[in-house]
Amino acid sequence: MEHSHSKGSVCHGKVSKVKHIKETKQTYKVKVDGKKYLAAAANKSTWSHQDNASNWQLKPIENSLFNSEVYKCESVWYFNPEWLFQGVKARAYHIYLRHSAKQITSPKLNIFEVTPDGTQYERGQLDPFIENNFNEENADILINTYAGSMDLRTNEGPVTIKMQLFADSQTIENYLIEGAILIPTKDLYNAPPYFLPLSIDSKAQVDWQRKAQQVYLARHENFVAQLFFNATMRTEGHGTVHSGPENLIQPCGKWCITENHVGTVYFDLDEDIKFKFFGIVSGNDCPERDPVKIELLAIHNDSEDYQTVFQVEDVKFSKREQFKFFLVDVFGITSKRLKFRFESEEKTYIYQFQLSEVIFFG
Repeated sequence: MEHSHSKGSVCHGKVSKVKHIKETKQTYKVKVDGKKYLAAAANKSTWSHQDNASNWQLKPIENSLFNSEVYKCESVWYFNPEWLFQGVKARAYHIYLRHSAKQITSPKLNIFEVTPDGTQYERGQLDPFIENNFNEENADILINTYAGSMDLRTNEGPVTIKMQLFADSQTIENYLIEGAILIPTKDLYNAPPYFLPLSIDSKAQVDWQRKAQQVYLARHENFVAQLFFNATMRTEGHGTVHSGPENLIQPCGKWCITENHVGTVYFDLDEDIKFKFFGIVSGNDCPERDPVKIELLAIHNDSEDYQTVFQVEDVKFSKREQFKFFLVDVFGITSKRLKFRFESEEKTYIYQFQLSEVIFFG
């Protein structure tokens, strides 16, 4: 391990192997401190205006991961560099862009799954620059920054993933893009490090200890429209209710109980809704009341009783009124009878629970 003398003392991973995977166009195996990752090189792809030297140029860069020239965007309005990851296993991943630490804001990262016959299916979109606050001192050095995460665990086997940075509302200038790195993860609930520090990048002047503010999960834009519905809310269990569960489907307020660390709420809807995801928002105070366990049950598929459709433990919030997003079923759940069971951390001196909002996404 090598240590950086730049802002923030942190160990930089030693890159011991970068090997192109045979029969792929631009996918590499990268070995860092004994851990194996997938990486993709953008200079093996083609995109609009790439052959125009006034828009894009290949440049030699000292800390190139692939030991090759890197594309530099000189000045372009229609910005759409892309790359392919082939043979991506059915796992969850954090995505790190390998690029210059430069202050840009507009490009979105579009993610597609590509079938063997070349058909593309949208897997989602990310805003990879939402936490970008760089100055120009690192513009000519490549670093890895957290762009977001994707969940491929429902896939049956390895797939090809295409990623495209796209913007057509801001002129992008003097920006380096080498590609991206996929980091396997089992945790899509706690924010990862914002930087992936490598030994070859140690000259960059950044705060290497910085963490991302939250996990950003790739999802199609249609999934982020809230489904508004008429719902009757009812609860079960003991405890003193200070704010009612009806606040869970309103943009303000919260559901809060004391003398119990378990909260169970039923959503009785007028008609069926179909959703794939749900989100929750933490309370405005008292983090000890936050749920650490969540179970969602539904009466669906002609069942007569509630069946568990989603469970998660070790949920953690890093700030107040923080949004967290969960995938329930990639094909969707259709139901008008839903039941949540939330559980905060059980402590001998406090039994309390609270939550600000529950949001369903189609």
